Amino acid sequence: MKHIQALFAFIVLTICAVFADEANAVTEKPRLLVYHKLTAKGDYIKRGEISYATEHGEPKYTHTNSDNIELDISTPNSLYQIKVVEDGSKNTILSSIKACQLAASDFKDQFNVHVDEKGNFVHIDYYSQVSDCFEGAPSQSSEINSTVTVIHPDRPVRPLLAKLSSFGQKSQPAADGKEAEADVEPEEKTFFQKYWYILLAIAIMFVTSAGQEAPAAAAPARR
Repeated sequence: MKHIQALFAFIVLTICAVFADEANAVTEKPRLLVYHKLTAKGDYIKRGEISYATEHGEPKYTHTNSDNIELDISTPNSLYQIKVVEDGSKNTILSSIKACQLAASDFKDQFNVHVDEKGNFVHIDYYSQVSDCFEGAPSQSSEINSTVTVIHPDRPVRPLLAKLSSFGQKSQPAADGKEAEADVEPEEKTFFQKYWYILLAIAIMFVTSAGQEAPAAAAPARR
């Protein structure tokens, strides 16, 4: 009887541990720290964070710097530079666009976060929302509105708008101006599909333990 009680306690603790790991996987979202440099001789200053999840939730940019942003658009080739650092590691990505392009975009930009098959951060692409510069665009703002897209190895990015590289070159928009069809999300496995082997091992242990105690309980008492 004691063996059965111990086995039952083991089963309960195992199931609780599995659910705790799944809960942590949902709540803990990987982060990227975003820094920017407003002038060529300036220092990188943290402007916000990107939180992205590979299975649950939506990627999001949060602006964390309350300082006023003033772009250097004194020359057409003045650059707005960013540095993206993966939280918890030294993985760093540097990129830049023309400062006048960010001003013409009304301080709106886009990050494409590339991940591998396991959802680990690999690389990031950075773009402004428009390709042209024009006089009179606002050079100051209190924050930057960013769009974040997570790119998986089997889901290549399909931009709906023409985007820019660091040197202002356009990439081709989607064919015929039509939106690409949304990728079909893979069906998430159930609890039993993920951990069937653990449950099978527990069941075998339970049957073995019960079989060992049955003969002992049925044995007649000696006189």
